[in-house]
Amino acid sequence: MSYKLEKPFTKKQRIDFIVKYNHNQSLNIEETFDALYALEKNEIIKDDKPIIDPDYENKQIAFEKQNEIKKLNEEINNLDLKRIRAICEPEIKNEETGETWLEYYNTQIQELRLQIQELIERKEENDNTEQDLSALDCGSEHPV
Repeated sequence: MSYKLEKPFTKKQRIDFIVKYNHNQSLNIEETFDALYALEKNEIIKDDKPIIDPDYENKQIAFEKQNEIKKLNEEINNLDLKRIRAICEPEIKNEETGETWLEYYNTQIQELRLQIQELIERKEENDNTEQDLSALDCGSEHPV
């Protein structure tokens, strides 16, 4: 549910509104021709009025995937530090298989990179699906 401060308003009213809703409640502040709005995360301004963002779920999924990719890259960076030590101090990790620590860390990094690639491919599939669906819009000028 968005909150609204209609124009005309004073500078103090504007500042108080922003403090109350943006600083204290972390709502997004948007200004239109006739009002100042404090919008929830799932709201946008369309035709100078707040509405529920029809694409909000897709944006959230993309945001979560980006965070997961970032987390996986941080894990890779941590493993890279361990690989440097494994190069400088070569030791056997598993006596039975002869696997070294370097080989072990390389395998872990390869697995993380595969996870990142899968996330990227799923994101691209979702993007392509959204484009295909938008082409089906009745108002589209391009035939399917």
